[in-house]
Amino acid sequence: MITRKLTLPFVRSVIRLFPGVLRNASRHLGGTCCICSQKTVFLWLSPGGREMPICARCLSNSRQRHLARALIDTFGHSEDAETLREVRNGLEELKIYEAQSDGAIHSVLHDLPGYVCSEYFDGVPPGGDGPDGIRCEDLQALSFPDNTFDLVITQDVLEHVREPTLALSEIRRVLKPDGYHVFTVPLNLAQKETVPLVDVSSEEDRLLGPPVYHNDSIRLRGALAYNDFGRDLLETIDSQGMETRVIISDSEDEKWFRIFQSCVFISRRSRPEKTASGIRR
Repeated sequence: MITRKLTLPFVRSVIRLFPGVLRNASRHLGGTCCICSQKTVFLWLSPGGREMPICARCLSNSRQRHLARALIDTFGHSEDAETLREVRNGLEELKIYEAQSDGAIHSVLHDLPGYVCSEYFDGVPPGGDGPDGIRCEDLQALSFPDNTFDLVITQDVLEHVREPTLALSEIRRVLKPDGYHVFTVPLNLAQKETVPLVDVSSEEDRLLGPPVYHNDSIRLRGALAYNDFGRDLLETIDSQGMETRVIISDSEDEKWFRIFQSCVFISRRSRPEKTASGIRR
């Protein structure tokens, strides 16, 4: 059974979400979580979107379960596999890097022999140890050698990076040929072009409007968002030599996996040609 550590972020999440349990009792759903493999209740604690519903067991949300499904479909050796726990042993031979040191997926994968995780800490050099011994990495300047990983996982991280194109280039560099970057970002499909939220043309950030912060496990204020991504993100990924599919959740995902209004990027390092990105519904 996969359980979550009683870390400060975990406890803080429980306290923050608890009021919605009673307020939205009529909307909660039963089922089996595709991350923790447990029969559970999926809790609607706010109006909706990709952050809901929450698994009562592992606190995973829709976008996290959708990413788990992408991992299952990409790396699972059995067509019958439905949970990340079921395919976990098949990942033991892989070198995996996740740009996150907490969360439901981390709880399943963290003790795999080839798994490495990190956070970003101001003032700590890439590859160094941050608070609690957590490895520090900057996606724009990763400390890993070329061709290190079979899989890189980022969950809603790229929108918080000053130069996401540089981060994508670094991720490609550390991937082995045919390696995968499986990730989520908030993507506005109705918006053709990415809208910058912060001017990063100089060393200091200059806000272009009210600051936008997203919940973050290590920053009480949250993490500053630098971009509101539009469809042109696909072109940006393609320009870095990655073959990319975007998987958009549908009614089957809602019915069987309690995944709502989510999309997941599955990028594979091209060898050697770059190919056009596409969206599969």
